[in-house]
Amino acid sequence: MLSVDIEQLQKYNVPGPRYTSYPPANHFTTAFTPDFVAERIAEGEQERDLSLYFHLPFCKTLCWYCGCNTVITKDQRQSATYLKYLSKEMAFGQVSAA
Repeated sequence: MLSVDIEQLQKYNVPGPRYTSYPPANHFTTAFTPDFVAERIAEGEQERDLSLYFHLPFCKTLCWYCGCNTVITKDQRQSATYLKYLSKEMAFGQVSAA
């Protein structure tokens, strides 16, 4: 028989940040322009790589822990169209730190 501590369940039954959201969506703002971000990156250049996470929402199955937007599909060709438009958008928003 499963024993559940109701007090502990209520304590942790609250929304939390998702692993893909930093800063969390409720802190997004238009106050930071692409030029501002490029300047901050240039100021903080270090001898290490910069990691970026790109979520591709075309999954074969839904992971029970995932809070990301997901399109469940067996047709992985759908992702090719998505990647084409993502590439165009990235090229459109490209800024130079120089």
